[in-house]
Amino acid sequence: SKDRKTGIDIWISYIAFVYGLEFKCSYDLIRKNDYINKLFDRFDYVYDNEKMSALRKEVLLFLETKVER
Repeated sequence: SKDRKTGIDIWISYIAFVYGLEFKCSYDLIRKNDYINKLFDRFDYVYDNEKMSALRKEVLLFLETKVER
């Protein structure tokens, strides 16, 4: 967390929590409640819209692979 310098750095570190989850039920809950989209939709990414869109897709794809297990 020392390496986070900007607000977007901090925000991305919050999103990254999904990569540390251990249990399928956690992935199921996040997906069922659409938490990732809700988190991303909280802000309008004026400068980094394309990067944040790509990140959203990557996280959702990751969740999908975990739910299918």
